[in-house]
Amino acid sequence: MGDKGEIKETSELTNVPIRTVCRIVSAGSNHLPRKRTKISFKRIDNFTEEHVRRTIYNFYLNNEIPTLREIYQSLMRSETGFEYSETTLWRLLKKLGFKYGKLDERRTVMESPRLLLLREKFINKIRLRRSAGKNIIYLDETWFDTHDTLKKVYTDNSPSCTTKAPCSRGKRLIILHAGGEQGWIPGALLISSKHLKSSSADYHEDMDSGLFEKWFTDQLLPNIPSSSVIVMDNASYHSRQIEKIPSTNTRKSDFLRSHNISVPEKSTIKSLLEVVKNNYFEKKICGR
Repeated sequence: MGDKGEIKETSELTNVPIRTVCRIVSAGSNHLPRKRTKISFKRIDNFTEEHVRRTIYNFYLNNEIPTLREIYQSLMRSETGFEYSETTLWRLLKKLGFKYGKLDERRTVMESPRLLLLREKFINKIRLRRSAGKNIIYLDETWFDTHDTLKKVYTDNSPSCTTKAPCSRGKRLIILHAGGEQGWIPGALLISSKHLKSSSADYHEDMDSGLFEKWFTDQLLPNIPSSSVIVMDNASYHSRQIEKIPSTNTRKSDFLRSHNISVPEKSTIKSLLEVVKNNYFEKKICGR
């Protein structure tokens, strides 16, 4: 035990109770509480970090799964090498922003070359119309089941943790609306209900082109300026065919002649289908 004066002075300087100081002195230096050292990445330079990042990206380019072990082995086999342990690599991946989790497959589809091109065309068209001062209107639809309840809650599974959930499935509400920079379009809100027993698992199938066209002509068009640009997705009910394109089992010659396309009197089914395929037949956009 040290001198009482020294212990008191140490307590005052460190703002630690005297009893705690006495206990530490009695226990000796081997029992002093150790601070957990924070791992530093100062020794790992930017070149190595970028090398690790490129290695992971190459896995995806080759359509391979980048697990920690696979990444580490790939780094060790590379010309640059990797002089750190697998545990250090794991910590470095966290520092670089990589997380081990479920892969978002939708992102793969959204970044496909075809959709990238379509996205670029869409952005260019929107920019062109904005620069022309056009009023741009966006429309979309969603759904809500009236008897929906939260699936996850805090509960101890006792009778006290129950709700008065309705027994029936209720109705499905289809909500359709449009808006732009100025807010929602007045009078354009449509709420359509349908019993869930007769509803589809996909709410898109509960809409049809007739309902959409009626809303488009009666509630949307009268409430927006005539020079507006309307943006919508390619849901099946957003457009409908004026005439059904002939198939193998339907008459094709009469259909083609009605569109001023001449065909020989005696033509094979295959040749007529080829003519149908090589010609564009207008689709009517609902509401136009």
